[in-house]
This record gives sequence, C-alpha cells and structure tokens, in this order.
Amino acid sequence: MAIYVRHYLQEPGDIEPTLTAVDEIDPRVNIWKRAAGALRNGGYIHPCGPYPRASAATVFFARHLAGRTEAIPEARVDVSIDEGIARVFVVRLEEPGYELDAIPVTGADNIVDLVLRIVAAASKRESTVGMKQAVLCEAEPSSIALTEPSIRDS
Repeated sequence: MAIYVRHYLQEPGDIEPTLTAVDEIDPRVNIWKRAAGALRNGGYIHPCGPYPRASAATVFFARHLAGRTEAIPEARVDVSIDEGIARVFVVRLEEPGYELDAIPVTGADNIVDLVLRIVAAASKRESTVGMKQAVLCEAEPSSIALTEPSIRDS
C-alpha cells in the first residue's frame, strides 16, 4: 500500500509516497485485512515516521506476485477530511466505486492512524455487504433475478 497526501487518480511516479507499507500475506485474504496487517505488523514500512496530518489523501493498494516486478493494482481510496469527519470513496477493480459512511477521525494523530480507521470501516462494510449477498443467494432463484442479477451470473 502507498499513501499520498492530496488526491490522485493514478499513483504518481514522480512523487515519493508519504508511507509505503508491505507485508507478506496470502493474497486470498481480504484486501482490508491485508492492509491492516501491513500497517500494524510492519513487514516493511518506509519511512518510519513521523507522519503528517492531512486534509486530503489517496491510498493505493496493490498486490505483488512472487517473481514478478509489476504490481497488480487492487484499489484506490480517496480521503477528504473536514471538521473531524473523513469522507471516503473506494474504487476497486472488480466492483463499482462506493462511498463509505462518514468516519469520525477526531484524535487521529496522523495519516497512518487515519488510514487504519478507514481500513477498519471498509472491512466492516465489505463483510456486511457480503452477508447481504449470501442471504440473497439462499433465496429462491426468481427473487435473486429480481433483486441482484449480477449474483446469478457469477
């Protein structure tokens, strides 16, 4: 994962990230659990700090496969902070972008603390959405087609 202060649509090649965090975790594990592990366990974190506070940031998530130099982009998270509330928009490759519920960030000392809160909120949202989809899959096929056609096709 790479954290940049300010908003970017693509990872800038000419700017050093505010933080880069990497951890060796099974790629089948949920992206948000992998992100939390990279920040908490510190397999590789550069630089070591101190980290700034920011009113806008972009976090890029990528996976690196063994023996390959190219990263596989997985997600981009755009963060805007206003009056102690984070507004977060998540863009993942396999689904349309979505906005998280407002996240209180009062007391977050720096950008890394802020990203940890966002990762926790995104993980919670994804597990809730996953549970809703599982309930739909258990419904009768005709109701699945009416409520969530993409589930039936997958």
